[in-house]
Amino acid sequence: MKIIIFKNKLWSIAIAVMCWMFSSSILAEGYMDINFSVETDQRQRNGIYEISVELNNQSDAEINITLTLPPTLTQSSRYTLTPTSQQGGIPHLVAGELFNSDHSIPADEDISFITFITLRPTDILNQSSGGCEYAGGYWQINTGNFNAGWSAGEELEVNFQNLANGESGILCYELTTDDPDIVPDFYLNPTITPPPSPSATPTPLPSATPTITPHPSPSATPTPLPSATPSVTPLPTPEYLVLAAGDYDGDGTSDIAIFRPNSGLWAVRGLDRVYFGTSGDIPVSGDYDGDGIADVSIFRPSSGLWAVKQLTRLYFGGSDDIPVPSDYDGDGISDIGIFRSSSGLWAVRDIARCYFGGEGDLPVPGDYDGEGISDIGIFRSSSGLWAVQDLTRVYYGAAGDTPVPGMYQRYGSNKTTGPFRTQPAIFRPASGLWAVQGLTRVYFGASGDTPAVGDFDGSLLDNIAIFRPSGGLWAIRGITRAYFGTPGDIPVTR
Repeated sequence: MKIIIFKNKLWSIAIAVMCWMFSSSILAEGYMDINFSVETDQRQRNGIYEISVELNNQSDAEINITLTLPPTLTQSSRYTLTPTSQQGGIPHLVAGELFNSDHSIPADEDISFITFITLRPTDILNQSSGGCEYAGGYWQINTGNFNAGWSAGEELEVNFQNLANGESGILCYELTTDDPDIVPDFYLNPTITPPPSPSATPTPLPSATPTITPHPSPSATPTPLPSATPSVTPLPTPEYLVLAAGDYDGDGTSDIAIFRPNSGLWAVRGLDRVYFGTSGDIPVSGDYDGDGIADVSIFRPSSGLWAVKQLTRLYFGGSDDIPVPSDYDGDGISDIGIFRSSSGLWAVRDIARCYFGGEGDLPVPGDYDGEGISDIGIFRSSSGLWAVQDLTRVYYGAAGDTPVPGMYQRYGSNKTTGPFRTQPAIFRPASGLWAVQGLTRVYFGASGDTPAVGDFDGSLLDNIAIFRPSGGLWAIRGITRAYFGTPGDIPVTR
């Protein structure tokens, strides 16, 4: 590449070049070296020097460079240049056409989108940002408005949502130097019309299991825990924050089970009934000893007590904390952990402490990369953000949705053993919608139902299921329906 430079009497020159060979990693450091040589046959012509510049790395960048040259130019000299910018501020349009799943064109006012470079998910633009818009079936994004710039070869992610029909889709596109970048036509994912099946409002089966009445025998009631505080108000929705296993007999399937806070009753359908805990306690079932069986256990916010039946009692956390038991070190044992929304603190006993998330976020730990270790993650209902520490950020869901992350499908060629990984998913109580990112959307349940995800068929995959407290109904999609429990009970299937 040749650059024409003009020498003034101070031997100070300023040049602006379009340089397509500049490394983003070097840019981050703020400098790089170049080699240049003066062509002897064109050394000086009326005060103009022509030099050849060799750059050491490759990327896209438009760079304003200021050089101060010594009085005598020599061949193969080496100088340091300081770039003033990468691609930030350089207009670059990415555009394409958008269609609904039925090939119709969405109305202008119905489409909302956010976009970011995949490697920099916190630098976000939306349809209201400068140079970004949707109109008449066409969308465009000006990547020059990203604060951190962009480079050819980086992946642009666009999250589209049709606010009118609920359809959505995530487009990923590798940026090029073409301006504009024209993206192939993109179709939103269809919504599924709610079926006329009575699954959303089922009729009781004649063989229904009768509702549970607390066992009157005093022998089933253990000695009351000394730190019990019946006056504590339970967290409003603890049931879907419990992410531990729900296999109470070790047969490889989740069991239908409830916790009754007003009496401390734990009841597992077809297996056992025991009293453990009291009003205000939150069930935190999990495999705390690695024997492959879920242990009956509670977290008491009023004192920070964790009590695992016939195993341990310890204090960890406080009244504002949300329990997040899960396997954070891959040893096959549930670890005791809390999330403190007020500060974003995650604390896993004897393992880790970090800050991730904030006020109003819901914890959604899970194995999102399939490595066998639970990752720290949050769901932000106000925006639909799913953020997994050091891994990914994606928008899926909306205000009022309940997060139901789970392993709903296998990945890779081995369909028997996996591998598996947790997928973002939501349950929308207002309509009964279940949506699993990249897999399915289905209507199952209704307002007032509580999601009760678990592996009820031993397939090693999670099943869509609901518990209806008003009637004690358990409905597991495609598998079974049963009545077990009463109003106020909390399902403990995870």
